[in-house]
Amino acid sequence: MIEAYCRGVQFAPISLEESGAERFKLTKDNRLLPPFTALPGMGAQAAKSIVEAREKSPFITVDDFAERAKVSKTILEDMRRLHILEGLPESMQMSLF
Repeated sequence: MIEAYCRGVQFAPISLEESGAERFKLTKDNRLLPPFTALPGMGAQAAKSIVEAREKSPFITVDDFAERAKVSKTILEDMRRLHILEGLPESMQMSLF
């Protein structure tokens, strides 16, 4: 990473909608988009599960993501902390108060 930064390589944040399971991608603005396996503790099978679920239909809520992607609570919390799930409502439940 340090060498990449020294050479002027720019990285995009991991994206729930765009990141691959195991391979980096090049974005339209020429930044490298890390795969899900770049997350600490994220294995190849869990990363593939996310991509497969995403290809079937977009994630609607965090609950939907957790159920369909079958990631651990630790990974889910790491993704929250890194703002990867930002913009997704927690659940379909509406709050009255």
